[in-house]
Amino acid sequence: MSVGFSKHRSGAIGPPGGVRGKTPSRADLLRSSQRVTVPVAAPNTQLETLLTAHAEYLRACRHRLAARLESRAETRRLAAYVCGGKMLRPLILYLFSHAVGGKVQALESGGEAIELMHAASLVHDDILDGSSQRRGLPALHLAIGARSALVMGDYLILLAFDALCDSTVETSADQALEAIRTLSRCAQECCLGQVDELGDVSSASVRGTYVSIAARKTGAPFAAAAALGVILAGGTREQVEGALSYGRSLGILYQMTDDALDNTARSISHQNGGAHVPTAGAKLVEVERGMEIHATQAARSLECFAPSEHKLALIRFAAPSTLLGGT
Repeated sequence: MSVGFSKHRSGAIGPPGGVRGKTPSRADLLRSSQRVTVPVAAPNTQLETLLTAHAEYLRACRHRLAARLESRAETRRLAAYVCGGKMLRPLILYLFSHAVGGKVQALESGGEAIELMHAASLVHDDILDGSSQRRGLPALHLAIGARSALVMGDYLILLAFDALCDSTVETSADQALEAIRTLSRCAQECCLGQVDELGDVSSASVRGTYVSIAARKTGAPFAAAAALGVILAGGTREQVEGALSYGRSLGILYQMTDDALDNTARSISHQNGGAHVPTAGAKLVEVERGMEIHATQAARSLECFAPSEHKLALIRFAAPSTLLGGT
């Protein structure tokens, strides 16, 4: 179930040290970096350029995640699942933060939180779909059993909020509270989108249902990443709203791109007594036109941001040709 997207020179953030609470020490990060395998992305020049330009920040997020998960024996094996993605959502958080001029350590806590929440959704998705693999590994529910995987998915959600609480070291309490509330509300939207996908829909409204579910289930995590970047960097309310809109449009575009990558407009479907019942099809979802529309909408959401290399990167990120290499 896929519904769940010139070189940078300034503000790159390296591995942190000396942050209070459960934030890992520099030694923890160095030890963890030797155990985490950084994934090789699918061949895609535009996506690779973005990932490479901000590799230092993404590496720091990945190492913090590994150290946090490997600090307990019960969660050690989760590190390979959580740290094995391309880190697209932390990248979006980083780009939005810098688009409003933010260069704060709190971005790493935000990056951790958004990736932990994303990983939790993947664990739950794999259980619902009966998936056999995730990021080159046996799906977690096959590795440890469905009941344990369900609990571990819940654990990752709670850990995401714990990570985001560390942002209070570098931001105001009001900013941290707004970030926590935003992550919670976007996570709720993602869950409701999942419920919509599993439920029955009328064929007369199937196109609207496709877009609505994609905006909630896939778009909400992107919206959270975008908005957290703005909030933690001290952006305006208008910019937060613009970031949320960008994320939702990106989620719709991401889903449509994923459908196009499979050479079909794959149906949104639901389980009904164990039977796979299609509720949308290629004739009702004009994938190519839809991608153009939502890429344009994503770019328009950025009008309240001043011109910068990071704003340009966000526009490029939302190009269908860039997302074709994303997972």
